Amino acid sequence: MMKKNTYKTIVVKERELPREELRKGMTIAKDIIASNNNILVKEGYVIKNEYAVKKVQQILERYNIETIQVKVEETGERNIEAAKLVQEIIKGDVEKSNNISQQKDSYSKVLEITNKKEAKLIDKLIPHCRKNITDKMLLLFNGADASEVQSIEQDIKNSMEIINTSVNVPQMLEKIKRMDDSLYFYNYSIALTSYMIGKWMHWDQKKREELFITAMLADIGILHLPEDKRYKDQWQEENINEYYQHAIYSQRLLTKCSFITKDMLNSILHHHEKYDGSGYPRNLRGKSIPLLSRVIYLADLYTFYTISKRYNALYAVNVIKEQHLNEVDIDLFFTLSKRIFDYFSGQTFQSNGSASMEGEIITFDHGTGNSIFDQTNINVYVRQKDKSIVAIPLNKFCEDYIEFT
Repeated sequence: MMKKNTYKTIVVKERELPREELRKGMTIAKDIIASNNNILVKEGYVIKNEYAVKKVQQILERYNIETIQVKVEETGERNIEAAKLVQEIIKGDVEKSNNISQQKDSYSKVLEITNKKEAKLIDKLIPHCRKNITDKMLLLFNGADASEVQSIEQDIKNSMEIINTSVNVPQMLEKIKRMDDSLYFYNYSIALTSYMIGKWMHWDQKKREELFITAMLADIGILHLPEDKRYKDQWQEENINEYYQHAIYSQRLLTKCSFITKDMLNSILHHHEKYDGSGYPRNLRGKSIPLLSRVIYLADLYTFYTISKRYNALYAVNVIKEQHLNEVDIDLFFTLSKRIFDYFSGQTFQSNGSASMEGEIITFDHGTGNSIFDQTNINVYVRQKDKSIVAIPLNKFCEDYIEFT
């Protein structure tokens, strides 16, 4: 019996147990890693039922792993008076944390949506879809039955609603990246960009939805990688093939989902193929690469530079042109770049480079053709603060740090 001045506590401690002693309610305390360095079960995975117990035990047995690090709950007693001061301190921190959370989740403020109905939809939609999709991707990764994750298809379709609220997707992504750099938002950005490319190519709604779902799930295999190695630029060139393995992991995981078609699975497997044949996993070249894969690869490049590298959209387009033009479908790239130019025409900006400038982008000239893409003569026409108009080569314009105001 507990004393009157104490209360019951539950303390979580780590234990190393034989695999036979794994029980429901335990949490994996450390990544379970195979001899080839693949992660078999992720740290933090909760053993929710007997099915999960047997599944993990089977994995351990298959890879001859005898013991496992787990977190278990232990009950104890704690002095009430001694805890009061701590509780008061924590209360202040929790309130502060909640304020930060509310501020972070206010996507509508960042997107400058003034319509109250639309703002309410955005603030509910993004966090809700983010949680649902992330949770179900983790369930799928951890071996859940297909029926448990089948509703992820509808969750992904629901997340497309933002396209109907914000017509200017590129500028929307420019704004959201300032507040959300999560792995989910990275994938979401690829999916939104892919969808818009499909729309600009005049694909029908069903095909665009397939493209969006494919792009959203193409990188689920990244969960196999260490948490500090989930972005391409975190890998050394000599080890980059280990990063690209996630495409194979993704395809294998998604074979159990009935809403993923064979074409979508094939596109997921090849979403890192490059037009010049230097991609992965089969070094496919040109039109032999599935069309959805070609779109997703281009959208992934664009997202890498805008989200991971924090480049503005124009700079990202310029870098793809300078460094990756032989890797992408030229027609898709021309469509993307032309639309980005259209979206950023009329934008006010300031540059903080060698020659500081404020002004408004009036228009761009679009090069010499749409089949053989040539940006060597592209100029950005800018109305400066003194109302004078100057033409700046795109390459030079992108050299400076540009902030859209």
